[in-house]
Amino acid sequence: MTYTPFDPKTFLNITLPRIHPRPKDLYEAALHSCDLAYVFEECRLTYLEQYHADLWTIRSENCQSREYRIHWPTRTTYTVNVEKLRQDQPHLHQTLVYLKAADAEKFLGRSYLYNAAREHAGDRITPYEKITIHDLKKHLAPTELPHYLTAKNTPSTPSSSPQRRHYNMVWHDHPPLRDRDQLKKQLLTGKTIEQIARENNCTRETVKAAMHHHQIRRPIIRVPQEMKQKLRL
Repeated sequence: MTYTPFDPKTFLNITLPRIHPRPKDLYEAALHSCDLAYVFEECRLTYLEQYHADLWTIRSENCQSREYRIHWPTRTTYTVNVEKLRQDQPHLHQTLVYLKAADAEKFLGRSYLYNAAREHAGDRITPYEKITIHDLKKHLAPTELPHYLTAKNTPSTPSSSPQRRHYNMVWHDHPPLRDRDQLKKQLLTGKTIEQIARENNCTRETVKAAMHHHQIRRPIIRVPQEMKQKLRL
């Protein structure tokens, strides 16, 4: 055995603070935490994909090891055999059988279900009434629509960025980002958006804007459908 199992506590509590110490300034500390969260999320996705790719190789090539073994757990779930119950005990089947609301909507439509609910429950359904913006657009002029819309602001994750001149948010001011082939090559070599941003003295949002302009997506490991089924992803 040549591999030493990874100790996440030692890495997070000792190694990481030594390599990337937390700044004392609260704004810089917030940016530091945001950067690390982004990096670790990228690492999680990359290594999770690699993990499943390795498992697929081990299983497909029937690799053997004297020091390791892989557990392939299975989970058993049960569903009622509706057709068999219908044949053997029709009265019990008729008592228990039902349709999910989403399935009933496919057969009957929203209007039919609404009228049935209104007839059954009356004004009690009023607080639950819904109208989609897509349906409303079909019956109102664009100038009338805003009058019937209610805005709701939901707090999202705040972001922090340094207020420095050398952090230019305009991607086309950075020659490496203007060159589509060069940018794509950097991504294909395994560089993260964070690394490219630091090399070009800009923010991640600047690199993402360049990628969007050039219609470049972050390269990922594609997991075959057959592998997904076998690994029960």
